[in-house]
Amino acid sequence: MINFGAIKALGAVVFAVAYSLAVFAFGYETAERKLQTELQTQRTELQTQARNKEQENAKKLAEALAARDKALADAASLRRNATRVRESSRAVAEQLGRVSAEHAASSDSSEVKLGRCERLLSEGAELLGRGAELSAEGAELSQRVSADKDALAVTR
Repeated sequence: MINFGAIKALGAVVFAVAYSLAVFAFGYETAERKLQTELQTQRTELQTQARNKEQENAKKLAEALAARDKALADAASLRRNATRVRESSRAVAEQLGRVSAEHAASSDSSEVKLGRCERLLSEGAELLGRGAELSAEGAELSQRVSADKDALAVTR
């Protein structure tokens, strides 16, 4: 004979299992949608942060390159000033050299001494010009290296 109580119990178990599977599937789909939404939100936030950081770095780099260009322009100006000083000192040295030669050729001992002094002044003026040029070159190199270093430091 058929035991209806057992069939009812079996039906209840099958119903409970089917209901549990349906609830599980619904919960899984809901959790998956929620997770996908959260992941998309995080991805969007990270992309926005990356874009902002990139813009900030580009701005810093542009500022650093502008500062570098200004430093190089200053160095070029310093170089022009040094060239002007060198040329002026060369002109003074030439004038002193001519006067020195005239005084050195004189028979008067004070004129000879004056000629020697003028010759030494001429050499000093020449050295001053060379020193100004070397100083400008060193300052230019120093500014260029410093500007490059600052520009690189901004990008890190």
